[in-house]
Amino acid sequence: MAFSARVNASTDDIWAERTPATSSGVTLATNYIGSTGGVDTEHAGLRWQNVTIPKGATIQSAVLRFYADANTSGTAVNVTIKSEAADNAAAFSTTSNWNARTRGSQSIAWNSIGAWSINIEYDSPDISAAIQEVTDRAGWASGNSLVIFVEDNSSTSGANRQFESYDGNSTRGVLLTITYTIKLTATAGS
Repeated sequence: MAFSARVNASTDDIWAERTPATSSGVTLATNYIGSTGGVDTEHAGLRWQNVTIPKGATIQSAVLRFYADANTSGTAVNVTIKSEAADNAAAFSTTSNWNARTRGSQSIAWNSIGAWSINIEYDSPDISAAIQEVTDRAGWASGNSLVIFVEDNSSTSGANRQFESYDGNSTRGVLLTITYTIKLTATAGS
């Protein structure tokens, strides 16, 4: 079985600068990950609504697909991908809202991200462990929302990757594709 959806609301993707974030933007044409120079590190938060994966499903694979909106080739872009430790993640609103969210314990490294060319899509490594962590939560239910954080992890100063946000082009927001299986149980008389 599969679930696939793009970020589909202005408040479902956020860009944050520095850790802890000192500024952020919810309504932006472009999101960044990596470093824009000096102490400025770039992070993204991405939310999907109505994720129709039942509790107890086994996540087989999960990938984020980013649509590049600029040619970027700075070397050593390194990020960490984590889920939000929440049963039903809320929309993004402010910088303090970004900082206050609890990250999950599963961490996926995406290191040495290659150069990106404008209008080309790029896939993350498999993030199934981060998704499984959310769908295994006691309060998770099919139809809930989930958040994924893509946060800088010691990128070279000035090295970043730029991708479309919902506000930049709603048909090119980040795509999340998850494949999963569900355990079938036998019923009496079958």
